[in-house]
Amino acid sequence: MNRITRLIVICHISVLFLPIALFGQTSKVVSVSTNGQSGDGPSFLPHLSRNGRYVVFRSLATNFTSKDTGGVAQIYLHDRKLGTTFLISQNAEGEVANAGNSPPFISATGRYVAWGTTASNLVPGDTNELSDCFIYDRVLNTLERRVVQRNGEDIAACFDILETRPVISLSKDGRYAAIQASGGVWVLDRKTTSLTLLSDVDGNGVGGRPVISADGSTVVFNSPNANIGSTGASKGTSNIWTYDIANGTYELISKGFNGDGADKSCERASISDDGRRVLYDSSAQNLVDDGSTNEGVFLYDRDTGITIRVSKDLDGNPVDSTTEFSYISGNGLFAAFSTRGVLSSELNTDDFKIGIYDIEAETTLPIGTAAGETSADRTSLYPVMDGVGYRTVFFSQATNISEDDTHGVGQVFLDTVVHCENSS
Repeated sequence: MNRITRLIVICHISVLFLPIALFGQTSKVVSVSTNGQSGDGPSFLPHLSRNGRYVVFRSLATNFTSKDTGGVAQIYLHDRKLGTTFLISQNAEGEVANAGNSPPFISATGRYVAWGTTASNLVPGDTNELSDCFIYDRVLNTLERRVVQRNGEDIAACFDILETRPVISLSKDGRYAAIQASGGVWVLDRKTTSLTLLSDVDGNGVGGRPVISADGSTVVFNSPNANIGSTGASKGTSNIWTYDIANGTYELISKGFNGDGADKSCERASISDDGRRVLYDSSAQNLVDDGSTNEGVFLYDRDTGITIRVSKDLDGNPVDSTTEFSYISGNGLFAAFSTRGVLSSELNTDDFKIGIYDIEAETTLPIGTAAGETSADRTSLYPVMDGVGYRTVFFSQATNISEDDTHGVGQVFLDTVVHCENSS
């Protein structure tokens, strides 16, 4: 435990769940060069493989590669086991992407990295002057360009320079990709090359932020299209939907406790590996009957049909301010979120801070805090969890949560949560 990493140990003793925080530790910077130096420019919007080994992120740093990045935020992969950092957004000749890149996604095993870009120099023949989807196979060392067409014409895909989450995601085996393209949501079968438009039941192709479950069974996305499913979503309000790939059926996820659709916007969904649990952000006030009117993060269990609020402070109360950018662990047992709200008397600044909610234990633990479990001195955002909820990566501008950060320009950090079992 001499590494600069927070270890929050949660031990199960009989049926008791006792959280024990090891204070005085700090988070570990993972936006580092192969020689271990933190980035000399901001690194942000990370994604994490399910085993927690591989981290991908965008960065404006110039010390991760010897190549001239042209002032463009490039895509990098950091291997936590080997300590190496690799430039992903480059062509076969080693030239870096010559235009913007969207937030990257890494598959569960870490084999595939997917993102969108308006760059025209990554593969030969890219002349459509549109953003396209790219998938890098780390095993075969190949870069694949995927073009989305509608009515025989190429359309912009997999790219939103302002988006804070990947707008392409892959199943564990890499066969299926969920894609955002020109305001619609598509599923690509990379084996058959078929494309299916999910969000266009009544001619309205609006939909976005799709995520596919690791097992490839289910796609979750948000859309204001009230005619997608058979149940009554609120018209004009962004709702959360799932699409069953095998059966071709839709399910409204953002349901009110009274049976109505959500009364306000629901966005940024993530899904457990088996497609059972869906986590999302919402300002709706009718999702749970807990007396709170605060916006928050909500979890829907597709097996039980129950929605719960998971954005809670350390005392179990609904967080009292803006809460968003949530993410669910692969096993569906933990939820991460960013909030401006008060998590505890020590964690009470107006800066965004990150909490981890244990769904079974109904407890919240803070990560990305300074020594003594006090607030970080600047904002922390965009948490992404691994498969079992042990590790969380996030972006932070804080200067007091890690001794690894020598530049203070905004880095990608990793915190670890260890679960132990006491059989005595």
